[in-house]
Amino acid sequence: MHGDESGALAEFQAALKIDQARSAHDPMNADMQRDLAASRGRIGDILLKQRDRAGALAPYRDALALNKSLAARDATNDDLQRDLSVNHNQVGNVLLANGDPVGALAEFRQGLTIAERLASKDARNAARQHDLAKSRELVGDVLLEQGDAAAALVDYRQALVIDEALAAKAPADIDAQAGPAYSNEKVGDALLAQQEATSPSLLKLESGGLKRDFYAACFPGATTATAFLRSLTRKHVNASVPGT
Repeated sequence: MHGDESGALAEFQAALKIDQARSAHDPMNADMQRDLAASRGRIGDILLKQRDRAGALAPYRDALALNKSLAARDATNDDLQRDLSVNHNQVGNVLLANGDPVGALAEFRQGLTIAERLASKDARNAARQHDLAKSRELVGDVLLEQGDAAAALVDYRQALVIDEALAAKAPADIDAQAGPAYSNEKVGDALLAQQEATSPSLLKLESGGLKRDFYAACFPGATTATAFLRSLTRKHVNASVPGT
């Protein structure tokens, strides 16, 4: 069920006008500037949902510029630093969708640098560790798309280590338990891409990787893409995914 995106956009634009007026009245007020950046980000979110990627890029970049200025004025404010990391990822996602992986990778790496710094300051903060894992996955995704499976694998494996640690600390948290499964599949996709690069005829993949039920059915017990790849290598099986 879809919400009223047009109505929401109108409301966010009305809020933006108010935030613009408030920040213009007191341009050195960091809280007002942060509210303005958040308003721009929400407009970008709605435009992206409406598939207006070109339209979303401008407010995301405006939010990024505002938060860069705020973070520069208060470098010790971790909340501002996290806002900045999120802004880099938002811009990167739009650039990637617009067919600019080089620009997207540059944004994701800036977001990753901030996420690494925040995570290192508080290693027991689960939210910061989660942010770091997701930033690594974003970088890995672009690298994999660019054909650099080896480099992507490094980021995916580092994300997996983080996700496994978070899951171990929160055994009752369903979302935390899902993290390692997701990261395992990322690692598996990178391994399969490496295999495909060296043996192009070995396996044809669907967009987004193999379906879990397909390789599980072929090789009982091979519950991850990595295990599936090992089974393929060990048994010298040539396979293709139905429908490819």
